[in-house]
Amino acid sequence: MIRNEHFYRTSVLYAIFIAFIFFIIAIIISLTQFIWLDEAYTLNTTSASITQVWNRAINFEGQPPLYFVILRIWRFINDSIFFARLFSIITITISAFLVYILSQKYINAIHPFLIALLFASNTVVLWAALEIRVYGLALLFAILLICLFLEIYTSKHKPSLYKRLLFSGVALLSVYIQYYLAFLLIGNFVFLIINRKWEIARLYLSDMIIPVLGTVFLLINVSEQMSIHSYHNSATLSLSDILAFQFKKLSYYLFSFLNYFNSGILKLVFFAVFFAIILFFIRRNVKSIISRKNYFIILLPVQLVLFTFVLFITDERNIAQRHSISLVLPEIFVLALLLNAIKSVKIRYAILMLVITGNIAFNFVRYSIAKPKGIQYENLSNFIKTNDKENKPVFCFRYDIALILKYGVPNHKVISIPENIDFDSYFNRKKWVLSSPEQLDSLFTVNNIENGFWLATTETDSVVNNSIEKRYEIQYKYEMLNEYISANFNIEMERQFPPGLVLKRVIIPK
Repeated sequence: MIRNEHFYRTSVLYAIFIAFIFFIIAIIISLTQFIWLDEAYTLNTTSASITQVWNRAINFEGQPPLYFVILRIWRFINDSIFFARLFSIITITISAFLVYILSQKYINAIHPFLIALLFASNTVVLWAALEIRVYGLALLFAILLICLFLEIYTSKHKPSLYKRLLFSGVALLSVYIQYYLAFLLIGNFVFLIINRKWEIARLYLSDMIIPVLGTVFLLINVSEQMSIHSYHNSATLSLSDILAFQFKKLSYYLFSFLNYFNSGILKLVFFAVFFAIILFFIRRNVKSIISRKNYFIILLPVQLVLFTFVLFITDERNIAQRHSISLVLPEIFVLALLLNAIKSVKIRYAILMLVITGNIAFNFVRYSIAKPKGIQYENLSNFIKTNDKENKPVFCFRYDIALILKYGVPNHKVISIPENIDFDSYFNRKKWVLSSPEQLDSLFTVNNIENGFWLATTETDSVVNNSIEKRYEIQYKYEMLNEYISANFNIEMERQFPPGLVLKRVIIPK
């Protein structure tokens, strides 16, 4: 008994240690990061009252509202960008702790510290921690759903009503955080059916009445919300396109360093060779691993099928890498369970350390050598603050630039051309299109430009989000803006900020 207590205390200390190290590293990296467009959306969405935040999340963001409401409450404590990002860091830190505990229970031949390290070093996991978006909280609740399901519905004893209600409550909250977490709930039911646990499956199905009824209000909006993120004029993807899209995502979740290779063939070859080596070493007990009793072996394919179905009926923007982050833990655990079956300790740990080292190397390059996220906007903001003592207004064409610069130059009045986007209505990119010079007359008349102003634009149409504008067939009419500026003002200074931002200091002719 004393040994068990000592082992438990030691394990908890290990879990706390790796979570703490992750927390510190994420904090350090976050201090180098500037916000990007989606994070600016989050900050604006969560800058209103709770009721407005709820409506903005549904109508403008096209997402369930709970994350945004929680973040609004969190920002009551401190309204800074760093504090908003800290919320995601904390959610992923807790996730790393839970992964350690989960691996301790279900993987016996690999130290849980290494599984937690595999998770914490994962590029997608670290990225989620640094985003002022829903993905960190979504990943935490995905892990909670998995942990609770395995603890409550796969034990030898019949689950108590208290535990079942706990799971139902977490399931309800999960769907209010991200719709795709419902795929985990479906995967759980499939696992019980495949394993012929009819009585438990019946109880589980009855427990799902709470989240189903509780989310009816949200689910009636799903189709309309998905249309916000999708390409309305995109053609149906072929089977090969779907398979390629899903493979690219799965390979990135496990092997971040594959992004060093531009060739899809090289990625596929590495992926195939890697798992061929593993299957060679576990060839004698493959059936026992890839069996109906292995929860993650069932859960991962079920999720993939459901995500593929969504991809087939909509398009790739609705299940982009960030949206399907609930796949990360099942995929990591499938890999861990395969490695767990290798008899040779040296080979098992050598393969595991190869993946972990690759993750760490990729993260090191991404966050210490490569340019930090949003660096062009940060440089542009710093340039304005350094070269302007009068706090001249900053006009931005388009609204996405204005939204970010609002946080980069908070002492300046930042004005969007041709108009601001209403966060309390549905998202519509066509509001960014300049329709006539009269719109510019109105903007420059209303705002004080006697001492000149700054003009921030992109170099050409569709520099910022080329694929989006091409799909929507949107042209923002840069020529109209440039002709108007040339005809009415003088450009005193012009500066370019790669990869395509242009800043001009404009004065009124005498």
